[in-house]
Amino acid sequence: MTTRRSGNFKTTIWQNVGEKGPFFATTFSRPFKDQSGASHWEMHRRMGEYQPPIRRNA
Repeated sequence: MTTRRSGNFKTTIWQNVGEKGPFFATTFSRPFKDQSGASHWEMHRRMGEYQPPIRRNA
């Protein structure tokens, strides 16, 4: 397993072994706080699944 961070994003690459030999899986995650203020990590299998938060002007 290899993990790389860039800003708020974390990418983890996992090596697995299947019937046809080794293969790799990747997960993308970012931290967020829920309504109670508790911290969590939101995880995605593909970067295209990530939806950036909507930024609103104050």
